[in-house]
Amino acid sequence: MAAKDYEWTGASSSAWETSGNWDLDDGTVPGTNDPADTASFLSGVVDCDLDGDRTLGEFITGPGYIGTLDFNGHTLDIDWANGVGIHRNTTIADTGSGGGIECAADFFIITALPDGFTVTLNGTGNVSANVAANRADLTVATSGTHTAITAAYWDSFAGCAVGGAYNDGGNIHTIAGDILIATGMLTSTAKWIMSDDGNLHITNTCILADLEIANTKTATTVTFHSYLKKLSGSGSVTGPFDLIFFTGTANGFWADWSGTCNVSVYVRSGATTTPGADMTISNDKNLFLSSNSVLSMDANLNVARKILMPDSGAGTGGLYMNTYNLTVGNSIEVGQNASSLAMTVKLGSGTHTIQAINVGPGSTGGTQTVNLEICDLMIAKALHPESLTINNEFGAQVIPEPLRAMRIGGRHQLRAA
Repeated sequence: MAAKDYEWTGASSSAWETSGNWDLDDGTVPGTNDPADTASFLSGVVDCDLDGDRTLGEFITGPGYIGTLDFNGHTLDIDWANGVGIHRNTTIADTGSGGGIECAADFFIITALPDGFTVTLNGTGNVSANVAANRADLTVATSGTHTAITAAYWDSFAGCAVGGAYNDGGNIHTIAGDILIATGMLTSTAKWIMSDDGNLHITNTCILADLEIANTKTATTVTFHSYLKKLSGSGSVTGPFDLIFFTGTANGFWADWSGTCNVSVYVRSGATTTPGADMTISNDKNLFLSSNSVLSMDANLNVARKILMPDSGAGTGGLYMNTYNLTVGNSIEVGQNASSLAMTVKLGSGTHTIQAINVGPGSTGGTQTVNLEICDLMIAKALHPESLTINNEFGAQVIPEPLRAMRIGGRHQLRAA
């Protein structure tokens, strides 16, 4: 049958399935006549109750309609090019919960969707959900790309399915729950705010530009490795997996973070980068520095367990403390799990407390260097000159006799020969 345009009148009741409630009144209703039908709610105040799942080509409500559309746990599947538009004067309800909209084209709302409601994007189009009271969950499904054209508010964000893609369009996204992006593609240039407790998983094809854990009442659990360029906010991060920073040459990846970090942190800059603020990793967790990455401190560094550098690969890199203080609960492992690399620890002129500095297990090549410089250094266990090149503040190599581990307490006094 040919697609038809239906306009809601509610002339006899609130039942979607009653033909007399639509302007055509021809014995058919939208979603049973043809999958490309249009259902419009443009005027009136009569509520509408959806009686079952329906497939449409377009679903719109206008400013003249001031009623309530109750999904009753059912789904509208919008599979054609014109998509969805819901005006602020329309109230969307979902008695019993579990209802939703699937949309393969543009999706625009300026009214709040209810808690437990799901919006699934499964095609290509623009998205606008700039309604702070919106409580719907967003899922980005299969093929195509959806692009946000305004700021967005969702209860959770899940995506992107294999073949699916989402672009935040440079618009802030506020998510009051989980951000789970295990597959697909995400283009992110804007801040994403977790405004309430939730789980986090961001795969390495979907690196967030800036993740803000909004406040001290917000706890984020990292349920799998999560990739980002910057961390902000004052909440807490915990969980069994890691935050992985792909910063490139950008500095300040920690500058706006004042919260509690109870997960291990990887820095995979591929360049020299600075955190921008004091960096504390708590809860017996580690800091990993990847090959070809230099963490050049512009503030103090406190790591509860170990600093391991690099975690894999080959190349050069290091940790430069400059004038700032370093506290490590256990050891620095230079050359961890790597080959043919040259890693350097420059302690600078700060005050440092470390258990030991070792060549890490699995290191098979390269020159691992520790520059002691002029600092207050407390080594509770040992430096290992038999496997590390250790230089003093003049750059001259320190070779103690006999060749064995050195214990250093307080301000070291090693000098060039």
